[in-house]
Amino acid sequence: MTEKGYDLPKFAELPVAEDTKVESVFDTSEKRIGRVLERTPQELAQEMWDIFQDIKSSWVQFVRAHEVEEETTTTSETETSSKKTKKESISFHALFDESNPIAAQFKKSPTFKALHPKLRALYSNPTVRVVWEKGMRAHASQWEKVNGTWEEYRAVEKEQSALETRYDILQKEQFESRAKPSAARRRTLTNDIAEVELALLENRGVLEALRQKSPDLAAEILSAELEQRRRELQGHDHFMWTASRRAILEMLETRAASKETLRLVVLEGQAGTGKTSFARALARKFTGNDLVEVGVGGRTKAERALFADETLDKEHPTVYRSLLQAITGKRAPDGAVEHHGRVAFLDEFNKLDNDEAGIVATALDGMRVGEKTGYHLLGADANDRVQGGALVIAAQNPAGTRFLNRTKFTPEVQRKLDIFQLDYFPQSADNPELYEAFLVSLMDQDGRIQAKRKELAPAWVPNSIKNTAGVEIGKKDELVTNSKKGGALWRITQMLHESYENLAKRKNILTDANPDAYIQGRVLPPGDVMKWLQGYRKELNKGVSLEYYLSNKFKNWIDSSFTADHDQEDKRLYLTLAEEYGLIKKAGAEYKTLPPAKISMDILTQRDIAEMSPRVPRTMIVEETEARPPELTRAVVDWTTPDGFEHHRLEIRYKPLDTPITRRIPGSPPDAPTYVALGTINECLRVPAVVGRLYWVKS
Repeated sequence: MTEKGYDLPKFAELPVAEDTKVESVFDTSEKRIGRVLERTPQELAQEMWDIFQDIKSSWVQFVRAHEVEEETTTTSETETSSKKTKKESISFHALFDESNPIAAQFKKSPTFKALHPKLRALYSNPTVRVVWEKGMRAHASQWEKVNGTWEEYRAVEKEQSALETRYDILQKEQFESRAKPSAARRRTLTNDIAEVELALLENRGVLEALRQKSPDLAAEILSAELEQRRRELQGHDHFMWTASRRAILEMLETRAASKETLRLVVLEGQAGTGKTSFARALARKFTGNDLVEVGVGGRTKAERALFADETLDKEHPTVYRSLLQAITGKRAPDGAVEHHGRVAFLDEFNKLDNDEAGIVATALDGMRVGEKTGYHLLGADANDRVQGGALVIAAQNPAGTRFLNRTKFTPEVQRKLDIFQLDYFPQSADNPELYEAFLVSLMDQDGRIQAKRKELAPAWVPNSIKNTAGVEIGKKDELVTNSKKGGALWRITQMLHESYENLAKRKNILTDANPDAYIQGRVLPPGDVMKWLQGYRKELNKGVSLEYYLSNKFKNWIDSSFTADHDQEDKRLYLTLAEEYGLIKKAGAEYKTLPPAKISMDILTQRDIAEMSPRVPRTMIVEETEARPPELTRAVVDWTTPDGFEHHRLEIRYKPLDTPITRRIPGSPPDAPTYVALGTINECLRVPAVVGRLYWVKS
């Protein structure tokens, strides 16, 4: 990010080693011409960026390796320290220094010989070069505007990450110390955790305040956050620790670490809220081990299915089931302790009746970590000890009309459970977690999205911002709430959110029209849609629009999910929602998918992706709120000459007028918006075509 646009031309023009063959990617050989001609200048410019980053990364690794090699040849500790300091000062710009010996060695490396000719060939194409330089200038301009505050954010964000890690470590220590409690250490841990909680709360407030400083900074911050979510989703657990999930994690950590009994923790939520995936990710994050998943229900009694069962083997008459294995670390009463406890997970817990659930809850509530289980049924050894890493989590759907086969537990059973509510990802203008999760699902390994921007983004309408004198001093785009406005990704997000509100019996678009319109059966969970979006990458070469793709996926889901007679009302409600949000169309009594459409794809960077989220404000506003500007002011203009060459951040000084006037920027299209001119701008009048935005700022 810190590299400027003018680095590449100098870099691209570096001489190639004599023994390196330059193969142009723009040759017209029969083998390559078809592929090359299909690629747009934007795609080729993006390839330049990728090669550029690969060379930079290789340069850093080469310098580090050179440091190690040089340091091993020194004998004096002082010399080593001096040598290391010297090598650390070698930046990427040193590659341009012909007298630098390390740069000379790097240019002879296989990596440089392989990548640099490709970079030069791409740069030799004038069309691709214009696209590249435009992007680099915009990139450098954005960085200049946010650099200082961005560094401030990075410092706070780094501290925040360290605090979260520290919090998890302290909670894990407190969790593991339940088996061998030290009163003094537990008091210290409690105080340490409280201090970290306060620091986390304060830091989160600071981060939120920094977001509000400028749209540019908000976009940079969100870009970093989405990249972290991408790494999590594409990582081992395939689970994103969004803000809502992190909040539940911290509550569960507090509950698990502070209780010495195995009192059952229950995650309650609608189908598809991610209870199982959350438990799996929590187990690995909290204990470092995989989750032990335990089935419940069926004809087998809870004790035999979960705790222990008798066998026909005379030498080993009793075996431990998964739950008792996770608690004791043993496979049988006469077996050895194989581990120090695991996180066990009981899915669909309220499929048990009140009696069986009560037996499980009572047994766990009576077990204390580090002490004897006291469980002696079916041949179990009551003297077995509860291991320090043992934790039991259950999941259940809320009992009611949607889940008729779920038990509504009696107050006596509920008193022995710790129930946490797990909802779907929140979705609002201030907190669009669901939409951002879908954006992350579309990102590739490099953090980019290949799709049409207008198919992803919500719709916005510009509103004027006026000062106390009624003069327009800027614009602030407002999010459009109309259900048919915005791209297909935004519309399906809103549609799903309304369906989830309906399932939770909250105010929603369906009940606004009919108070009794509630979905009773199947739900379309976020995870299914995320899989659809990940599959969309396979359609890229076909140029299939995302809108058509999602319309087909949704219609296929409808046709395969609602086949029984009792499903038809739910089917009608889902189709009503989809039509309302423009994802299908109604032709007479039939609902049909949207017509196919082939489109050209955009390659969206992480910054482009972040800017689509409603969390990034769309504001163009002056710093002055008074009608008259200060004596020393300047205008910062983005403009383009008639030959298409763009200039960025041109500064024009002017004098204040007694009366502000409104005028159109010279050279702008007839339908372009007018801007407030707070002073004379003769310099601007001499610019042949000003087509960008005019910002008024202090000098």
